[in-house]
Amino acid sequence: HEDFTADFEKKLYDFYSQRKNLPRHWASLNAFAPVENEEQSRSAEIREIRKEFFVLLFIGHLQDILLQAVLDLVKFADSKVADGTMRRKRVIFPKSEYIKQWIFGGWPGEDEKVESEIPVVGEQTDHEPTVHGKDPLETRFADPEHLPPVNRWQRFGNWLRRLSHLLSSKESAFGLRVSVAAFCVAILAYLQQTQHFFYSNRINWAVIVIVIGMSPISGKSLFGLMGRIVGTVLSTILAFVVWYIVAERTAGILVFLYIGNFLQYYFYVKFPRLIPACIIALITFNLTIGYELQVRKLGNAVSASTGLTVFPIYLFAPYRLVAVMAGCAISFIWVMFPSPTTAGSHVRKTLGRGLFVLATFYNCMHTSIEVWINQEQGDLSDPQSPARLLEKARNKLFSEEMFLLAEIRSHIEFVKYEPPIGGRFPKETYENISSEIQTILTSMALMAHVTRNVERMMPEEFPYRGSVSSTRRWSASTWSDSSSGGEKWIKHLARAASSQDFHSHVITSLLYHLSAAVSNGLSLPPYLTPPHAFPLARNLRRMNENLLDIRNIEDPSFSAFVAVEVLSSMVNSNLKTLVSNVKLLVGELDFDVYVRRHRHRLREKREEREEQRTGEEEDRHNKVG
Repeated sequence: HEDFTADFEKKLYDFYSQRKNLPRHWASLNAFAPVENEEQSRSAEIREIRKEFFVLLFIGHLQDILLQAVLDLVKFADSKVADGTMRRKRVIFPKSEYIKQWIFGGWPGEDEKVESEIPVVGEQTDHEPTVHGKDPLETRFADPEHLPPVNRWQRFGNWLRRLSHLLSSKESAFGLRVSVAAFCVAILAYLQQTQHFFYSNRINWAVIVIVIGMSPISGKSLFGLMGRIVGTVLSTILAFVVWYIVAERTAGILVFLYIGNFLQYYFYVKFPRLIPACIIALITFNLTIGYELQVRKLGNAVSASTGLTVFPIYLFAPYRLVAVMAGCAISFIWVMFPSPTTAGSHVRKTLGRGLFVLATFYNCMHTSIEVWINQEQGDLSDPQSPARLLEKARNKLFSEEMFLLAEIRSHIEFVKYEPPIGGRFPKETYENISSEIQTILTSMALMAHVTRNVERMMPEEFPYRGSVSSTRRWSASTWSDSSSGGEKWIKHLARAASSQDFHSHVITSLLYHLSAAVSNGLSLPPYLTPPHAFPLARNLRRMNENLLDIRNIEDPSFSAFVAVEVLSSMVNSNLKTLVSNVKLLVGELDFDVYVRRHRHRLREKREEREEQRTGEEEDRHNKVG
């Protein structure tokens, strides 16, 4: 209704008024200061209380962000009503970049896949250039074999390399396989002795099945081919039932034709993974019934005038089934020959790329938090401001990572359809790694989001400025002035973040290391453990323990900082599990195995000498006694 915005703002005011006394009750707590002069059990209890408090504060900060976002959405809707946008109907067209994705890529990350395989260093792109240096998203795939082009001939050479890459890509290789497989059957149409047989008996059905049924991944291809065969068998049986259950009467056939299509479309809608098999089944079912009704209407002479042999339904449907089975068999042969691309190898390579994108996303997120700490976001309304550019890069990387994770989960399911050659595929380990990546990605995205536009959560931005400043942010400025000499709390955080350990990007290096190990099948070095992501709390405690007092809770920067610390601990915990799972896949390179047996022998000799010495001392003691 018309007063919805005012009512929503009033409810926000009431909500913040109800929780105005919470900071006063929490003011006696100290967020990160160490507990001293307490018993061990009491210290452990207080630490548990702090952990729970951090989680509550983190949830409260996310709640504030959600309420502010809803308020912005309500105001945006009111603005569209006020400027007359909603008064008339209009056609809404998608943006040009989305149309480009639909035509050339279809999914986020497709362009990066191409760039990763044929990088061109120093070449100008259509993307917006950065002021100092190159766009990291465009230069993250370096070319160690070529320097940047400096003249026209070298730029022309880069274009030739792109053409060569297109012809030598895995897509082109798969296209060659499909062509060869299809020509294994289509060759009959080019030979004089078999031309008539090819056309009259509709062997082109097998060619069509080969072209639409092949897949570059052996597991997915085998699943699809078996689904098409089973679907064709069932649709053939259903066609016989529809044709003969009504004693071949046209009226009854049409009624049951509708019922048969209804039953098959149920599986088409209910099970998306079976859509290719359902399409083949529907085509077989309708083609069989429709062809026989056409022959009945036109007569055998007219139907045979096209050069096609007229078959009764009890021969036409089995011919169709044999053609589908032959096409599927030839497709599977050329998927496996000369060397198959297994679903397991595709999952491994995709997982390695997913870890690489995750490392890049962490790097971007770390820079975003650093920009917030140093208050270098710029004007958020400016698309070229640092905060907006980083947000755009994060969204792009997030979409790419989500697409890769979906691809991993999809192909993991196809592994079980591949012939079991060699050892068992570690499906559980890959599933655990993908789940850990999903959790880490979500935590990282929240880390960047909780620091986005924190200043808007200050009381002066709220509609009820005079009241909320005394309830929602009850004494933030007073406490900041008394504890920090009138300086903003965020400035102390900036000094704490100027340390070397915060700028080390050790976690970024760790994720890149994991990506290289999985992609290339290389063992990890020994004792590889993830460090703590952000040592800011420790640095702040060294500077001034009052900076971490709970009475700073109503400062939005402090709340965002606590949220970042909570999420950072979650990332660190998940990274430990991720590293251990990757070690299960690629192993750990440890040369201690060469000396373990020697150490074991030395330990046994030492224990024997100690036992012998103990026995001699006991004998000596017995003699003296």
